[in-house]
Amino acid sequence: MIVSMRGYFFLILSIVSGLFSCTSSKYLLKESDVLQVKESYIQKVMPGLEGMKPHDVLILNFQAYPTERYFIDSLYFANKVYYINQHQLNYKINISKGSDALNAKYANPSDSIATVFYHEKTTSYYKTLQGIHRKTPLYMP
Repeated sequence: MIVSMRGYFFLILSIVSGLFSCTSSKYLLKESDVLQVKESYIQKVMPGLEGMKPHDVLILNFQAYPTERYFIDSLYFANKVYYINQHQLNYKINISKGSDALNAKYANPSDSIATVFYHEKTTSYYKTLQGIHRKTPLYMP
């Protein structure tokens, strides 16, 4: 009888701890409009120095927002993820250096749509950016 009571106790304990770990480790990701984009585009940079290779950059310029309050974590763009981890209004991201996007829900093969992930303390948000266009190449001296 003691062995079966002990077995039931561990079974109940494992179920209860499993329930609490599932609910406490998940966080809600909310869509938000705190970030507003002034300008977003892709531009090929053609270096003027020998030995340097041309590369594409994604330019994101946000309207003023409380940068000390909201922290941009990462960006999903063209099935790649770019870890930003900065507080600022303007970003210049070399899009040849991204990692494969693992979250299929936010991955998108389009080069005109991006998703920005950011947080405020313990609340996480995302913002989908549409209408990213390509500008003429920039030739450096």
